[in-house]
Amino acid sequence: MKKIIASIAVVLIFVATLFVLNNRSGMAPVVTNTPRLTPSTSKTPTPTATPASGEIFEVLISENGLSKNNLTIKVGDAIMFTNNDTVLHWPASGPHPTHTLCPGFDSLRGLKQGETYSFTFNKAATCPFHDHINANEQYRGTITVTE
Repeated sequence: MKKIIASIAVVLIFVATLFVLNNRSGMAPVVTNTPRLTPSTSKTPTPTATPASGEIFEVLISENGLSKNNLTIKVGDAIMFTNNDTVLHWPASGPHPTHTLCPGFDSLRGLKQGETYSFTFNKAATCPFHDHINANEQYRGTITVTE
């Protein structure tokens, strides 16, 4: 009789173990909210800085080059580049490719058609500039900033 009770106990323990293990594998997975990156389709222009005082000089970029290659401006004035071309253009300070002669004067990416980039010059300097993407002569110039 003791053997029968012991056998039943072993079978019950075995069945209970199977039951517990079976229920564990059937547990619902833990759901976490993982942020999804959705690509933006809006046309966001490059941020532009508005000069505290001074004038804004516009330079238009087209397939033929720049509307103005050489400008003389005053401290506090700004240059605004507008891309009227169908390809990207990236206005930036010289020298290519480091853009270090006039720190901050760099659009940091190509401007799409219709986008603008502005930079306010806060100290006197001579700033050669170029199109970082299209290094052709018609996309080069110099901005002379005077007191």
